[in-house]
Amino acid sequence: MWSSDSISNMLNFKLEITLGKFRLLTRIDHEQFSKKINNKIIVKLLWFTWIVEVWSKRFIAVNMTFRNTAGPEAQQAVAFLSGSDKSAYYQCSFEGYQDTLYTFHSRQFYKQCQIFGTVDFIFGASPAVFQDCDILLRKPLPEGGLVVTANGQKFSNLSGGYSLQGCKIHAADDLKPVVGQFAKAFLGRPWFQYSETVYMESFIDDLVDPQGWLDSWGYKETAYCGEYKNSGPGSSTDQRVDWPSFHVITDPNTANQFTVAEFINGTEWLPTYGVPFVSGLETL
Repeated sequence: MWSSDSISNMLNFKLEITLGKFRLLTRIDHEQFSKKINNKIIVKLLWFTWIVEVWSKRFIAVNMTFRNTAGPEAQQAVAFLSGSDKSAYYQCSFEGYQDTLYTFHSRQFYKQCQIFGTVDFIFGASPAVFQDCDILLRKPLPEGGLVVTANGQKFSNLSGGYSLQGCKIHAADDLKPVVGQFAKAFLGRPWFQYSETVYMESFIDDLVDPQGWLDSWGYKETAYCGEYKNSGPGSSTDQRVDWPSFHVITDPNTANQFTVAEFINGTEWLPTYGVPFVSGLETL
């Protein structure tokens, strides 16, 4: 584990993380950020803003809260970074603003978790399934935006992407009373050319822009953005973006490719974890 202040310093100790007793009572928090403007500018690499990082295979977190307390003015501030293959997170909370959860690479599964943020607060190159999670958009800075995902798959020959199944995309408590004062939120923006993000069987509230998706980096031709059987006032696809990469999925066989069983091969490793999961589609 490297210090965020100097790569010449290394913390060398054994860290034991026990089973949490409810995510509200068991938490890890700290303040790290990449840029903060307040009469001065402090710059750190995004890589060093994480509060917790995990690289070992088969990591499991239950009833834990991972929080970066830097605040919205700090810009990029990662609460949790995972490069753990076959990792699972059950009833955990990931709290931050911009870049809260960094799914760096490898297969990951999130069940009944809460994920808070403003901009790109679920991002990275991992193949990851988020099942029955609360996706909570927080109050941004006055000039800030709201974007849930930024998947960053660079290579066509590697698996990667996000599947959000049975999730709820809505405003956090601090945004609810002022939601009309800010620009609408977006479900995601492709971070690299083979970005892949699918929302299916999820509830999408009306804070989401009717266009749904944002193209900030010019990858709307090659990415894959899909929606399947979502509900809620923000789920209509009638005014969604007119991109080659956007797909209204109607075929269950296509949607099935983004399930736990197919997308992350979860039926091969999740049964031994004691974490509940749905292997296929919840609706037909």
